[in-house]
Amino acid sequence: MSENNPQDPDVKQACFDGTFRAVFSEPINALELCNAIYGTQVQDTGAVEIVTLEDSPIFRGGYRNDLGVTFGEHALLLTEHQSTKPANMPIRMAIYVLATLLQLLQKTEKQWRRIYGEKGIKIPSPRLICVYQGSAQKDAVEVLRLSDHFEEGSVSDLQLSVTVYNINHPDCPLNRSCQKIWEYGEFYRIYQEYLLKEEDRFQAMIKAIDECIAKNILGDFLKHNWRKVMIALNRETADRLYREEWYETGIETGKKLVLPQIEAALKSAYEAKLQAADEQKAREAAQRQAEQEQKAREQEQKARVAAEERIKELEEKLKKFEEQSNNQG
Repeated sequence: MSENNPQDPDVKQACFDGTFRAVFSEPINALELCNAIYGTQVQDTGAVEIVTLEDSPIFRGGYRNDLGVTFGEHALLLTEHQSTKPANMPIRMAIYVLATLLQLLQKTEKQWRRIYGEKGIKIPSPRLICVYQGSAQKDAVEVLRLSDHFEEGSVSDLQLSVTVYNINHPDCPLNRSCQKIWEYGEFYRIYQEYLLKEEDRFQAMIKAIDECIAKNILGDFLKHNWRKVMIALNRETADRLYREEWYETGIETGKKLVLPQIEAALKSAYEAKLQAADEQKAREAAQRQAEQEQKAREQEQKARVAAEERIKELEEKLKKFEEQSNNQG
């Protein structure tokens, strides 16, 4: 498929998984998501801790999970974003939840040794959700189970379920309970529209980000993280070029070819945004200068009028004085 084709599932999954991770790794946004899932109204961002797996040996080829959050002392929320059919999500979540619990238990040597002790220990109770943004799922909410992947007729003691929220569905409950999820879906839709209109991917990114900031859709996040979002949105292009070049001539050559392209494109977009900001500042400065000049003219006019009135007043006093002098003489 073409590089700018928004219907390419590899393109959509790579770019929006990265953006989703960036948005909801912000503690304030993670807290809002947790409140929506658990039906709570916690206000303190200290209640959440981001525990997304980083550089775990369970991942290969650069893959990783999207979001892991501990909520209070007793809850663990693992969230994945998908724009393609999440058919194997229960298998992935089984890996993620075990790796996350292992990471939490290994924080201290004492905690790790306790799992071999005689006294039972407590672990955070996991909630596993998938935020789906594609066209394959028709229902607003669907539950996928690990047992669906077992051979028919087999017996297992292991079970796990993943709740999939289709945020493209008009009746999706997560859109109603979590404002940031709805805003993320709107950002996705607006960017998709610009991808269809613009030949230049970076122009589509810039216009989508600017429109969302103007409409206060992920506004604060995009104002402070627009460069991070652009890198995430463009990641699929870099990944594709990296893979092709790696197969042909090796990873180092791929880096040499791709990184300058990415850096140049980002620099161009950054400079264009700075130029637009400078032009806006210049217009505002010119407007302020014009207002100051107008105010100065108005003050000058008032002073002139006041001076003329004072002169007229003095002339009248002088005339009266002359008349009195003449009468006395």
